[in-house]
Amino acid sequence: MDRTTLSRALRLLERDGLLAVMPSGDARTRILQLTEAGPDLPERARPHWDRTQTEFQPPFGAVTLVLRAMLTHLVQQTA
Repeated sequence: MDRTTLSRALRLLERDGLLAVMPSGDARTRILQLTEAGPDLPERARPHWDRTQTEFQPPFGAVTLVLRAMLTHLVQQTA
């Protein structure tokens, strides 16, 4: 992920109250911390994600199922 994309994503999380961004001792870096609302978001979002994936997959066929399985495996391996 490039710097601009990451910065934008973090600003949106901060805007939505899911992430607190605080200064660090170094002006080039920031400290990021999930707010109380942050940790619950993946659980609340999961049904919406699953529904969207189910709607997305049929037009693209089996390739999306294979790619999704591969990505899920990668995410689980890095968690």
